[in-house]
Amino acid sequence: MALLEDAERLRRQLSEPCTISAFGGRDNTLRTAKVSEPDPKAKQALMVALGICIDKHLQLERHDFQGDQGMAAVDLWLRYVTGRAQ
Repeated sequence: MALLEDAERLRRQLSEPCTISAFGGRDNTLRTAKVSEPDPKAKQALMVALGICIDKHLQLERHDFQGDQGMAAVDLWLRYVTGRAQ
């Protein structure tokens, strides 16, 4: 569930105010500005991270439920080693 919570947090950031910063100028100074929402490139990075969170969550879900009757593989193994296999 933590990955889904991370994905939700990233989704909210798509439309939240944020601070942007950049180095530049002759003296290479740092400048910051508050904006109403991230720029398109930042939104793209957020969407990629969000997609990774969801993808990894789904992979973990599939891994946990690979046994018979929706049982996790480790549960099946425990049944087998304890002699309670059906």
